[in-house]
Amino acid sequence: MRSPRWHVVVPFKDSRVAKSRLALGADVRREVALAMVRDTVDQLLQVPAVTTVLIVCEQPDDVAGLVTSSRVDVVTDTRRGGLNEAIRLGEASARARETDAWPVRRARGRHSSP
Repeated sequence: MRSPRWHVVVPFKDSRVAKSRLALGADVRREVALAMVRDTVDQLLQVPAVTTVLIVCEQPDDVAGLVTSSRVDVVTDTRRGGLNEAIRLGEASARARETDAWPVRRARGRHSSP
């Protein structure tokens, strides 16, 4: 049996409004958000089964610097429908790329089991 291969969808909010609940200035919040998504992508790239990391965002320029590997791609979310819509858009993009890789599914609740 072949090892599973995964497309991982990473939604990223517009950096101008990301982490708005933090009591920090806009520039610091932006840097925190970018550092978090950068760390997430870096860790995902360490997993051999991860075929592609799809960053879904409204502003592709925000994350252009994260495309440091052929395994990372940006999907532009022009609909601005929120988190769930961004995830659905990423899943659709993953399915269109390769039918035999599995998109990562998010848990349905905090304590859900797979």
